[in-house]
Amino acid sequence: MSKIYIKGKENKIYIGGNLVTSFNDLPSNLEIHLEGVENTVFIPENFSKDSFLSVRIFGEKNTFSIQSTKKVCLSADMGYVDDPIKGSSFSLGEETSCNFARIVMGEDGSKISIGAHNFISWDVELWCTDGHSLIDKTSGNVLNVGKFIRIADSCWITRGVKIGKNTDIPSFCTLGCYSVVSGRFTESYCVIAGIPARVVKRNVKPQLRSVNSICGSGRSLEEIISSSSGEYQNLYYHQRTWKKSILRLFINCIPVGHIRKKLRNRL
Repeated sequence: MSKIYIKGKENKIYIGGNLVTSFNDLPSNLEIHLEGVENTVFIPENFSKDSFLSVRIFGEKNTFSIQSTKKVCLSADMGYVDDPIKGSSFSLGEETSCNFARIVMGEDGSKISIGAHNFISWDVELWCTDGHSLIDKTSGNVLNVGKFIRIADSCWITRGVKIGKNTDIPSFCTLGCYSVVSGRFTESYCVIAGIPARVVKRNVKPQLRSVNSICGSGRSLEEIISSSSGEYQNLYYHQRTWKKSILRLFINCIPVGHIRKKLRNRL
């Protein structure tokens, strides 16, 4: 059963473009907390059963939108109960998959947009805020306002990547494992990696298929088993025989004769 908490006015959840009026009809893989005024969550009609969303929004006129029907597992915090935000938005495009990502937004009017056909690995974090402020000593101006994170189409965000505020990632880019990515990148078809991240390789594009599916033998598991030697198939038989021997020892310890006989016949 889904976990839904709504407090305030005109907070809405849509599934497939239809306004949800009964929370009993929501998928069980949703946790949504809306607190404030005119906050909206959009979820596709064919939301994947393998997905999981935990969304918390505090403030007014904020929008959270998922368009992908692929597996999407993420946790999103937009504002805080003691520091609400206004007019911010998060969007994730069609055919984008996500094993697990954490989204954090803390400034009014900030926007995170992730395009289509991206694949996002585990333990990825997108912080469109620093949480605390850096103040110019002379002018008193705030220096670290989070405004946006923009990820275009067909990118591969590998495991453990951290993406900071005010970052642009063009299409067909790969972000290397555990990189800390911040700033505006302009080149497509490149690998961005490091701490801090920089372009380390050019003229490459990510591919969702595994290395072995492209460079390997191309045989299916059924083909491998059917063409295997007799020794390989006998190994499974011997494993079963070994297990039967253990069961026989156990059955022989049963004192009641007719029960022992019935169990032996079942082996």
